Amino acid sequence: MSKALLLLKWDAFVVSIVSIIYGGQLIGSPDLLNNHKAYDSISYLLDSQMFGILFIILGVLKIYSVFKNNFKAKTLSVSLMGGLWMFFFIGFISSPVENSLWVLPLSMFLLCIGIALKEWSK
Repeated sequence: MSKALLLLKWDAFVVSIVSIIYGGQLIGSPDLLNNHKAYDSISYLLDSQMFGILFIILGVLKIYSVFKNNFKAKTLSVSLMGGLWMFFFIGFISSPVENSLWVLPLSMFLLCIGIALKEWSK
């Protein structure tokens, strides 16, 4: 990987790597969604295994699309990843339990928006 590519696509790599790690955490701790009250509004749709797989697939797809410079894959991956992070943000912010978990998904969603704006403005 060239230094120029790393600097140019730093935000895409950060979102992808954080998504992969978060997905791995969801898979590695399958009871996480079920045992924490802040996850109640999220866990009704899919279990933690499925959410984890989605985060990992989208993170890997985003990294792949950056290296291959595939516009369609870049657009698809950042759009779906942004939607997934937004879903988690809404779930956490609307939780009846006071929490600060919403900060991470909001940050990742905003990074996805920035990445999409940069990609679409080319």
